[in-house]
Amino acid sequence: MPVYLNGQVGPQSVGNGPSAALRQDKTGSLVTHEQYGKHFEPCLQGQSFLYMIASQAFLLSATTGGHPTVINPSGSGVIFVPTMLTATFISGTTVIGGVVVATTLNAGAGAATAAPIATATLVAPKPALRGGGGVAKCYWSPTTNTFTAAPVVEYATSLNFGAADPTNSGNPHTHLFNGTLAYYPGTAMSICYTVTTSTALFAITLCGIEIPLPPGS
Repeated sequence: MPVYLNGQVGPQSVGNGPSAALRQDKTGSLVTHEQYGKHFEPCLQGQSFLYMIASQAFLLSATTGGHPTVINPSGSGVIFVPTMLTATFISGTTVIGGVVVATTLNAGAGAATAAPIATATLVAPKPALRGGGGVAKCYWSPTTNTFTAAPVVEYATSLNFGAADPTNSGNPHTHLFNGTLAYYPGTAMSICYTVTTSTALFAITLCGIEIPLPPGS
């Protein structure tokens, strides 16, 4: 039998002592303190996924693609929310530059001839709850894809690399999105670089959450 909770959306100020006040966010979720980490709840609910590639160069946005890309197809019924991007240096010579996010709008239901994403070789995202449930509605094309028009660069991350010295470039090679970027059905997110790298290869992991669309969206 379902249990219903009534709460108040928005900030509250509650004094010391017992209180029955509950606070919800705009999706109806109960706001609580983080006990097991910020993203444990969607992980437990089978809504959190890992988009991983073991060895890949960061590339300038172009129609020839090869960019790690998450496609949220039209009709998916979810909003894709990236949470964290990490890059671990493997080998090669880096070129001074930074990692950026590029977007393809009106991407449709997926890759197709003459579509915004013309071709894509898909790999199934992995549920963050290893050994548990959760089937991703979004597609993951980690290396092989082409575009009718180059994805539009519109978001700079905190990942920057220096020439031939990727391990001492001033950052931990991790970017936290913190809810600053999200993708509706029919859009795609590509991970690109401000310049074309030469031989530098990285292990790249993108973490993301699929949130059901609100009713009426």
